Amino acid sequence: MGRKKAGAQAEVEAPRNEILQALYGDNLPAGYEATVELTRAMLKTTALYDRFAKRHALNVNSLMVLMVLHYSDGPRNQRFISEALSLPKQTVGSISLKLKEAGHLAESPSAEDARAKDITLTEEGERFAAEGRRLRDEHMDAVMEHVGIEDMRHLVRILRKVVEFHELDPEATCKSRAEGDEAPCA
Repeated sequence: MGRKKAGAQAEVEAPRNEILQALYGDNLPAGYEATVELTRAMLKTTALYDRFAKRHALNVNSLMVLMVLHYSDGPRNQRFISEALSLPKQTVGSISLKLKEAGHLAESPSAEDARAKDITLTEEGERFAAEGRRLRDEHMDAVMEHVGIEDMRHLVRILRKVVEFHELDPEATCKSRAEGDEAPCA
């Protein structure tokens, strides 16, 4: 790491450590700093994708809906998209309506379920999604060059373990609740 970059990194680290020290004093739970860093990195990554989406008058969830349809080998329904992206069906419905109004999506009655609608990309939506994919691929190539394939595989392996932990039993993984809180934790 260059001297200038290392100095900038140290400037960022100092306030973060001061904040953690102010919040927890000497009682910072073991491993908590790593959890804070992971959360920060994930939020920052999501914000970067959200900025990309906003340049195209979208939000990150809308962009992801387009990508699911772009990578699909046929029409998909709201339930499929909802499950693929871990989004509520209502959110996918609102996004689909906006993308349909923008000319990116088309809906048709589902051949499999009379209550459902099949969602596909229009020609305009396909062009838009293909350009988004091209830009994402360029970006990910640069990320992979910077991070390296082995570190990326290691990151994916670790994140899968975290997700697996939470999927085992979401209620059991939520150890702390406010008194009287009956809401699901995930």
